[in-house]
Amino acid sequence: MGSIVVLSVADMAFTFRALGRGLEEVNPVMDGLLGAGHGIAAFVKIGVSAALAAAGWWFRRFRRVIEVGLLVSALLSLVVVYHLLTYSVS
Repeated sequence: MGSIVVLSVADMAFTFRALGRGLEEVNPVMDGLLGAGHGIAAFVKIGVSAALAAAGWWFRRFRRVIEVGLLVSALLSLVVVYHLLTYSVS
């Protein structure tokens, strides 16, 4: 479950880097939060990720929770790999 928080932090860092290069946030929720400020967006993204990871750890005895945690980790991994590939090409 900790990988969810680490990958979320990496995604946020890459997002800030992309925004600094003039790209736009495509996620409308994060775009709205970024409009309120980068600090608020980071606090919410990391806070929500940490809260969900803690809940996942608390309920880890349930198989479905582990499956969802693995799926979320896999999806966040794909997002981070996308960021890495985007920056290695540009």
